[in-house]
Amino acid sequence: MTFPSQPGSDTHPVAATPATALLAGEALYLCGACSPQVIGGELLVPWSGTKPPTPDQCGSALTAQTSGPGYVPLRVGQMGCFSSDAGTVGYFTVLTTSPLSASAIIWHA
Repeated sequence: MTFPSQPGSDTHPVAATPATALLAGEALYLCGACSPQVIGGELLVPWSGTKPPTPDQCGSALTAQTSGPGYVPLRVGQMGCFSSDAGTVGYFTVLTTSPLSASAIIWHA
């Protein structure tokens, strides 16, 4: 996943390779105007475990989220669980911060 620049915008939506409609909309985006910069999403929580989360762990973490959009700090190795309006559930791991790239696993839609 990458977050390509959008001219005139401080919000850069995620672009997946290979492309997938499962991450369409505001599932994940880079908040370029935030200081420090973060990955944001409507249903997003940071994952602080030392191992990648399971689908059940991400589901529980997302269910426990009590307020609006979530944010994940930009640090190499940082993980986050996400869900989209389409029902996509998965997690990502930040690989690089300049340029920003991440790997992701999507479990179901």
